[in-house]
This record gives sequence, C-alpha cells and structure tokens, in this order.
Amino acid sequence: MSDKVHVPQDYRSYADGQYFNENYLLASDEFTIALGLYIDDFEVANPLGTSRLKHKMCAVYWVIANIPAKYRSTINSIQLALLCNTSTVKECGYAKVLQPLIYDLKTLEQNGVYLEQLGASVKGTVLYVATDNLGAHSLAGFLESFNVDKFCRFCLASSRDAQQQEMALQEKFIMRLIVSEGDIRDIRKLTMTTRPDRLEDSIGWLKGTLQANYSFVLQYQDPDFNNKLCNLADVSELPDKPTIKIIPMIDLVPVTEAVTEQSGLCSDRSSQADTKILSTSSLDRSVQWPEVCYEFTRVVGQNLRENFFESLDRFSPNLMDLFRKKRGLTGQLLTDLLCQTKTTEPTDIRCLCLRGLTVILGDDPSAFFKTCSDVTDKDLYSQTPVGILCIEEHPQLNPSRVAIVLEGTVVMEELANLPQAFCVLFGLIYTLPLDYPKCMKNTFQFNQQVMLNLGRGELKPKIQSLMNQLSGC
Repeated sequence: MSDKVHVPQDYRSYADGQYFNENYLLASDEFTIALGLYIDDFEVANPLGTSRLKHKMCAVYWVIANIPAKYRSTINSIQLALLCNTSTVKECGYAKVLQPLIYDLKTLEQNGVYLEQLGASVKGTVLYVATDNLGAHSLAGFLESFNVDKFCRFCLASSRDAQQQEMALQEKFIMRLIVSEGDIRDIRKLTMTTRPDRLEDSIGWLKGTLQANYSFVLQYQDPDFNNKLCNLADVSELPDKPTIKIIPMIDLVPVTEAVTEQSGLCSDRSSQADTKILSTSSLDRSVQWPEVCYEFTRVVGQNLRENFFESLDRFSPNLMDLFRKKRGLTGQLLTDLLCQTKTTEPTDIRCLCLRGLTVILGDDPSAFFKTCSDVTDKDLYSQTPVGILCIEEHPQLNPSRVAIVLEGTVVMEELANLPQAFCVLFGLIYTLPLDYPKCMKNTFQFNQQVMLNLGRGELKPKIQSLMNQLSGC
C-alpha cells in the first residue's frame, strides 16, 4: 500500500490534496481504504446499427486508490460495482440506481470490512468519482447537451463568451526575441495579448517585460530577403511569429563628480581621480556612467568591483608562479612583463596578471591595449572596436592615465588605473550585452566563467588547460 506522507507545498499524489487531508477517515493515522469510482456508459450492440441505444448499459467500477499507481490501471485491480440499463437510469434516476452501492459504502465507512490477514476491520470511503463530460453532467443533474448556452458545469460562461475568448486567443502575438547573441546568448519566446499597432507600443512593452532601463532599436528577420535582419520601421512589416532582435543603443551622458564619488562602485579608494565623460558619443548604444556597476549588480546579483578584484587577487600568486615557469616565446613575453613589475603593490600585481593572462591564453593584446601620448590623436585608436587606451609617452605596464574605447571613440577617461578600466569594461560588455572583442575572447571568457563564475558553458580547451596548470602550482 502507498504511504501517506505529506510534504507541504509538494504535490505528488492525491494524498497531498486538501480534500484528502480534511477527510477524517483518509487522513487518520490508521490504515483506511480509499476507493476510486468510475462511471461510464457503453454499447453492447453495434453502435452504428439499428439497435443503437436500445441495449446501452451504465457501469460503475471501483479501484483501491491507495495501492501503488502502477497497479491501479491493471485489469485485476478494476472491479465492477454496479451494472444496469442506461434507460433505467433515465427512468428512475441515479438516487435509486445507486442506492445499493451507497448502502455498502456507508457500511464501509461506519463498520468497515474484516480482513483476516490483519485480524481487524478496516474502514474506508470514496476518494473520488471519475467520469467523462457526458457522465458528469448526467450524474450532477445538468443538461447532457453541450449545444446549450450555459454549457460548463464549473462556471457560468456562455457559448458567446467562449467564442470571444477563442478569438482573443487567436489574436495573441507570439515572437522569438533575440536579446543577445555571441558569448552571452539570451533568446526568448514572448507572447503579447494582441498584435501591436505601433512600433512604440512594441518597444514599450518589451522594455517593461525585460525590465530594460536602456534604449534600443529592433531588427527582424525579413522573409523577402531570405530571413536576413532588417531594421524594423513599422510593425505591419512583421510576419506571423516573427524573429526580432534587440539592438542596444548607448548615449553616454556626463556624470558629475558628486554622483561618481557617491556611487563608489567604480572608483578606486587609493586614487582621487574621478570618472568623467568627455562628450556625448555618436555610438548607437547607451548607458550612463557609473551606472554600469549598478546595472551589473541588478542583472547578476554581484558587486562587480569587489568580486572582480577579490577573484583576481586570489589567482595572482599561482598566475605569477606559472608565468615564471613558462618557456619559449610565451615565456619570454611573460618574463618581460615580470621585469616591468617594479613593486608588489596590488595595482601593479593586478596589471601584471591581466596582461599576462592575454599572453598565456593566446590572445592578441596589441589589438586591445593601445598607447598614445595624446588622447586627441585619434588615428591610433580610431579602428579599435573595443579596447583600453593607455595615455603615456612610452608603453608601461601600469600607465598613469587610462581610457576606454568603444568603436574608435573614447567614452570614458581619467580612470584610476588599468585594472579598474578592465573591470568597468567587462561590466559594460556583460550588462548591455555586447560581444567580447575577438582579439581578447579567451581572457574575457576566463574573467566571466572562472573569476566571476558566470555562465554554464563548458570551458574552452585553452581555459581548461590553464585551470589544470594553476591547480598544479
């Protein structure tokens, strides 16, 4: 027999339901019998012949419900309780037809049945009555026709209400929404209650659904161009069940010193330098600074600055040991970085580890870290899609001035140091989200999956190899 074990808010069987637990017989600690009844009509003659309905029978079956579920539907477990002509039910009603069965059930509830193997009488009651729609209507005294206006036995809905609801369901607008692709994939199925009339309505609904506090435009897969992406200018262009892609927009807005100092999320305590925006960029993506850190915390639930640097500092000793052990061309590059590290200050060690990671993971830091003496000399970084600009006369491991470059434009200057710039840039890429720069893909993947434990994808071979080497240090 099945055990009556009830776990709150965990529904696995009838024993977890409200009615079972409120029934004094079934919910008692003593063993009781729970009966399931099933009522159905069947034809004994050819249902398509001339004798149809003449010999139609009504049968009531019972099964012990508290045996394991896999045995309840076996023929040996299903027993016949009552059998009569359907015409007798219509003539006399269920009250008279079921009277013998009800008498037996009362006896079961009050006196029980004696089981020789247990040496005691066991009581029981009806747990449920199952039947089809027609049988349920007949048993409850409802009309047995489903063409009437009030056709439902659970509510007062009319046929007209059902038709209107069905039409409303048919008007639902289903879309496949690409929130982000590339390294951080986020593709969702969304449903609007009605097809939008205006593009502004679509964007407003998506902002509310995604809880997005940034601006964006929409593209869609156009069937006329072999499902290539096209800018969406009018919702009438959308096919049924379209695939829509969100393109974030960035309008960099100047942030006052008060806001920067108050935030504290993107500042370095050892530096008095403030984060400032030089100008409004012409980029087609947008977020305010230093709201990157706030947005990262909202989306991910982590403090970007604390977690990033805490993890980097934890890996630093093993990374430095590994840098010293490397040989060949990689070893020479790492040795040069080690020689440029003049102190053991945390910022210098972080610079060493971040730059060394790019070498040991096989990335191309020359396409990411750009050096110039004057930020106005745009020719040196105008072709850089994503990067960090080191503003020095000569390249240094830890430059005194650092800026962030997006699509060939300086969007943030006067950052405290290179590790802080790397941290803020990672937060921006992950939050918007943007694609990781190809020249630094392995390094950013290491930051995401290993340092911050974000994402569930398998580690790439180079990253997994680095993890194996670090564990052996």
